[in-house]
Amino acid sequence: MTESYTKTNIVYLYLIIGFILVVPAIGFFVMRIKSGPTKPRPDPGSENPRSVWNNSSVQVLIALFLVCLMNLLVIGVEDVYGDMLLTFAVLGPLKMTKTCGMYLTTVYWAAMSFGNLNGKV
Repeated sequence: MTESYTKTNIVYLYLIIGFILVVPAIGFFVMRIKSGPTKPRPDPGSENPRSVWNNSSVQVLIALFLVCLMNLLVIGVEDVYGDMLLTFAVLGPLKMTKTCGMYLTTVYWAAMSFGNLNGKV
Protein backbone atom coordinates (compact mmCIF):
# COMPACT_ATOMS: atom_id res chain seq x y z
CA MET A 1 0.00 0.00 0.00
CA THR A 2 1.57 3.27 -1.07
CA GLU A 3 0.69 6.58 0.45
CA SER A 4 0.74 9.80 -1.48
CA TYR A 5 0.97 13.19 0.13
CA THR A 6 0.08 16.54 -1.30
CA LYS A 7 2.83 19.11 -1.06
CA THR A 8 1.72 22.00 1.11
CA ASN A 9 3.34 25.35 1.75
CA ILE A 10 2.11 25.69 5.31
CA VAL A 11 5.71 25.71 6.55
CA TYR A 12 6.14 29.14 4.99
CA LEU A 13 3.13 30.44 6.91
CA TYR A 14 4.66 29.31 10.20
CA LEU A 15 7.99 30.91 9.28
CA ILE A 16 6.30 34.22 8.46
CA ILE A 17 4.34 34.12 11.73
CA GLY A 18 7.54 33.36 13.64
CA PHE A 19 9.35 36.32 12.08
CA ILE A 20 6.41 38.61 12.87
CA LEU A 21 6.43 37.51 16.52
CA VAL A 22 10.17 38.13 16.81
CA VAL A 23 9.80 41.87 16.06
CA PRO A 24 8.32 42.86 19.47
CA ALA A 25 10.78 40.55 21.22
CA ILE A 26 13.67 42.39 19.55
CA GLY A 27 12.14 45.67 20.73
CA PHE A 28 12.08 44.44 24.33
CA PHE A 29 15.66 43.21 23.99
CA VAL A 30 16.88 46.57 22.66
CA MET A 31 15.04 48.46 25.43
CA ARG A 32 16.61 46.19 28.04
CA ILE A 33 20.12 46.73 26.70
CA LYS A 34 19.65 50.51 26.47
CA SER A 35 18.29 50.75 30.01
CA GLY A 36 21.50 49.32 31.46
CA PRO A 37 21.73 47.53 34.79
CA THR A 38 18.69 47.61 37.01
CA LYS A 39 18.72 50.33 39.64
CA PRO A 40 17.37 49.88 43.16
CA ARG A 41 14.01 51.49 43.69
CA PRO A 42 14.05 54.71 45.68
CA ASP A 43 12.36 54.87 49.04
CA PRO A 44 8.76 56.03 48.68
CA GLY A 45 9.31 59.01 50.96
CA SER A 46 12.67 60.14 49.56
CA GLU A 47 11.49 61.73 46.32
CA ASN A 48 8.33 62.62 44.50
CA PRO A 49 6.87 59.50 42.79
CA ARG A 50 5.65 61.61 39.87
CA SER A 51 9.21 62.63 39.00
CA VAL A 52 10.24 58.98 38.77
CA TRP A 53 7.27 58.31 36.48
CA ASN A 54 8.03 61.30 34.24
CA ASN A 55 11.68 60.30 33.78
CA SER A 56 10.75 56.97 32.25
CA SER A 57 7.39 57.76 30.63
CA VAL A 58 8.74 57.26 27.10
CA GLN A 59 10.10 53.84 28.01
CA VAL A 60 6.81 52.92 29.66
CA LEU A 61 4.86 53.95 26.55
CA ILE A 62 7.19 51.99 24.27
CA ALA A 63 6.93 48.93 26.52
CA LEU A 64 3.13 49.27 26.61
CA PHE A 65 3.02 49.52 22.82
CA LEU A 66 5.23 46.44 22.43
CA VAL A 67 3.12 44.44 24.89
CA CYS A 68 -0.05 45.39 23.01
CA LEU A 69 1.59 44.49 19.69
CA MET A 70 2.78 41.15 21.05
CA ASN A 71 -0.70 40.37 22.43
CA LEU A 72 -2.34 41.30 19.12
CA LEU A 73 0.07 39.10 17.17
CA VAL A 74 -0.27 36.10 19.51
CA ILE A 75 -4.07 36.26 19.38
CA GLY A 76 -3.90 36.63 15.60
CA VAL A 77 -1.66 33.57 15.33
CA GLU A 78 -4.04 31.53 17.47
CA ASP A 79 -6.95 32.57 15.27
CA VAL A 80 -5.13 31.90 11.98
CA TYR A 81 -3.95 28.51 13.23
CA GLY A 82 -7.47 27.58 14.35
CA ASP A 83 -8.91 28.67 11.00
CA MET A 84 -6.34 26.75 8.98
CA LEU A 85 -6.53 23.61 11.11
CA LEU A 86 -9.70 22.29 9.43
CA THR A 87 -8.33 22.99 5.96
CA PHE A 88 -5.01 21.32 6.73
CA ALA A 89 -6.68 18.31 8.36
CA VAL A 90 -9.07 17.72 5.45
CA LEU A 91 -7.04 18.76 2.39
CA GLY A 92 -3.53 18.20 3.73
CA PRO A 93 -1.61 14.97 4.18
CA LEU A 94 -3.87 13.83 7.03
CA LYS A 95 -6.85 13.37 4.63
CA MET A 96 -9.40 13.38 7.44
CA THR A 97 -13.11 13.50 6.85
CA LYS A 98 -14.81 16.87 7.37
CA THR A 99 -16.49 15.59 10.52
CA CYS A 100 -13.21 14.39 12.02
CA GLY A 101 -11.56 17.68 11.04
CA MET A 102 -14.33 19.61 12.79
CA TYR A 103 -13.83 17.50 15.92
CA LEU A 104 -10.11 18.29 15.77
CA THR A 105 -10.84 22.01 15.44
CA THR A 106 -13.31 21.84 18.33
CA VAL A 107 -10.74 20.14 20.53
CA TYR A 108 -8.19 22.84 19.58
CA TRP A 109 -10.54 25.71 20.49
CA ALA A 110 -11.65 23.97 23.69
CA ALA A 111 -8.01 23.50 24.74
CA MET A 112 -7.21 27.13 23.87
CA SER A 113 -10.22 28.35 25.87
CA PHE A 114 -9.32 26.19 28.85
CA GLY A 115 -5.71 27.36 28.69
CA ASN A 116 -6.71 31.02 28.51
CA LEU A 117 -9.19 30.70 31.37
CA ASN A 118 -6.71 28.71 33.44
CA GLY A 119 -3.97 31.27 32.88
CA LYS A 120 -6.15 34.21 33.90
CA VAL A 121 -7.41 32.77 37.17
